Formats: sequence, C-alpha cells, structure tokens
Amino acid sequence: MRLMRSAFANANYWWLILGAFINFTSNYFRTERWRMLLKPLGYTPSFINTFLSVIVMYFANLLFPRLGEVMRCGILTRYEKIPVDKSIGTMVTERLVDVLTLPIIIGILLLVEKDRFYEALSGTQAITKNFSNNPLYSYFLYGIVGLLIIFVLYKNITDKFWIGRIQQFIIGIFQGLKSILKTENPLLFIFHSVMIWVCFFVAGYVSLFALPETSDVGPWAALALMFFGALAYTAVQGGVGAYPLVAAKLLLVYGVAETIGLSYGWLSWTVQTGLVIIGGLLSLLILTLINKEA
Repeated sequence: MRLMRSAFANANYWWLILGAFINFTSNYFRTERWRMLLKPLGYTPSFINTFLSVIVMYFANLLFPRLGEVMRCGILTRYEKIPVDKSIGTMVTERLVDVLTLPIIIGILLLVEKDRFYEALSGTQAITKNFSNNPLYSYFLYGIVGLLIIFVLYKNITDKFWIGRIQQFIIGIFQGLKSILKTENPLLFIFHSVMIWVCFFVAGYVSLFALPETSDVGPWAALALMFFGALAYTAVQGGVGAYPLVAAKLLLVYGVAETIGLSYGWLSWTVQTGLVIIGGLLSLLILTLINKEA
C-alpha cells in the first residue's frame, strides 16, 4: 500500500490526461466511420449529433451492459430520424471490424514478444530458450489466445444480438463485411478503422510516462496493454477492477513491480473513466441545447 500511495502521489498526471485525450480523439474516426456506413442506406447524419452520440455510448456503457449501443442509436433516431434497425445494423458491422482487428494485434505481439510471454507463463528461462524449437509450446500459447478471441467475439456480437444458429451468425459476418464495400471509399473506411486503434495504442504508450517505473517499458508493452486491456473491458463492465489487475500482471512481464503495475492500472483507468463520465454528461447537455426544436 505504501508503494501505491507513493505512485499516486508522484505520478505525472499530465501524461495520463494527454493519453486520455488521445484516446478521446479516436471518437472522431469512429464517428466518421459510422457515417460512412449510414450513407449507402440513404442517411447522412450531422457530424456533431453522431459524434456526441458516440461519446454518450461510452458513458452509458459504464452504467449498464450494452446500454450505450442502444442509446447512440436512439439519439440518431430522435435527432436525425434514422430508424433504429438501420443504425443497429451498421453498428454490428462496426463491432465486427473492431473484433476482427484483435487477431492482427495479437499476431504481431506473438511474433515479436512470444519468448517474453512464454517465459512469464513457464517461469523458467531454460524452457524459454527452446520455445521456438518446440511447436507444442507455440500451439499452447496460440490456443490460449484463440480462446480469448472467441470469448470476445461471443461477448461483443452474440451477446448483443443473439442470432441463435451458427449458420446465421456466419452469414451475418459476411453480410457485415460486404456492407463495407458499399461505402463510397472502402479504403477510407479502413483508414478510419486503423486510426481508432492507433489512437488507443498511442494513448496507452503516452500514459506509461506517468510513472518513472513504467516510462521505459517500451511500445510493445503498450500494444500488449491495449490488447489485453480490451479483453478486460469486455469481460468486466467498464473494466472496473479488471483493467488494473491485467495491467499489473502484464507489466510484471516487463520488469515492473506488481504493486507499481497495479497503481498504474488504477491511475490510467481512473483518468480515462473520469473523462468518459464528464464527456458523456456534457454530450447529453449539448445534444439537448443544439437540438431544441427536434
């Protein structure tokens, strides 16, 4: 506890705030991406209403699971006259693209950091030296990651819109991917999707400079935090308790004391969650003010 109190007292909160605002910037790209999906359906919502609805989504999701997705679609229905079923369909496509990005991220991590992760799992450097020569170890690690990805797919897609049958689920995935080709500029859609994750990564990397002990762990640690942090937020509502624990265990792999890692996790989560709450409340107020006649 003494180390945690010291970490909280000595943290450079400007780095955490900067990281939170870079994370916040990802909402611009998420907004533009959503508008691109709505346009082929015959709807062109204003940027400001769409942007504010995205901010409200994150705030509402802190209160109740999936409430944010319902609210952001409801906002466009109220202020932009877009039927809920249309906006929900595009939202599923968005979620699908985000989830399919996760295997790419973990693939990069395993390619670059597999020895480090396996050393942490095995706890034995001697076994780690033979890691690349024994495919069984690789299969084991990839199997764990595969199960995690399946869990995220289930939580983000089937939990939200239960399809009922595997065949329909697969068809839904292909339909969602095909809808991307209907946008005016599929490459721009991909650019916005990539930039969302770039913002997440840069935000996490910048935030690591808040503590001296985490400032030199490097960009790969930030990428790992982004991936496993996403799993923590998926598994537990708002990531409360889960994200700090994941951060502590993960940073331990990079030589950071578990108490410091836990402190960093709580610091990062608190600043980020605080910005989400403030942004959500302000967005609800602004929506009311700019749409008085709606």
